Amino acid sequence: LASNMISMALEIGIDEATKMVENAISSGIALAKFKEWIGTQGGNTAWIDDPTLFPEATVSYEVKSPKSGYIEKTDAETIGIASVVLGAGRETKDDIIDMSAGIILHKKNGDYVNEGDTLATLYTCDETTLPSALLPVPQHQTLHLVQRVSKPTAPSSMSEEISSYAYP
Repeated sequence: LASNMISMALEIGIDEATKMVENAISSGIALAKFKEWIGTQGGNTAWIDDPTLFPEATVSYEVKSPKSGYIEKTDAETIGIASVVLGAGRETKDDIIDMSAGIILHKKNGDYVNEGDTLATLYTCDETTLPSALLPVPQHQTLHLVQRVSKPTAPSSMSEEISSYAYP
């Protein structure tokens, strides 16, 4: 993504842009700029160097694949709503964010999964939020909260994969 953005912005080839990105990362320039942005906004840059400063969720729940197959679709809107329910976002400006809450997706579109594989892990400090966050997931049905597993075989081409996401 960074290479594409630089390539377009500076009107240079993707290879040259990729070298610039790799240099910025390996030299520490990118990290220094990130710290500068955080500091300018009043953030504590010590958290960048020491992730143990972040709070840890007291509750976690693994979402398992209901069947074997390929990940066909990831529903970002539903994942976002579930994240808010877990405490990682706000419904109103007065809501308090649980900085330990969130969702980690362990699989991506096109990945093969077996029944029972962990697709995602939900984190929160409020166990009472789990039922509401999981509400879109009826038992023994295709998983809608995180990802839909429905392809018995892998897409034969990128165009087939892209067309499988098209609206009717």
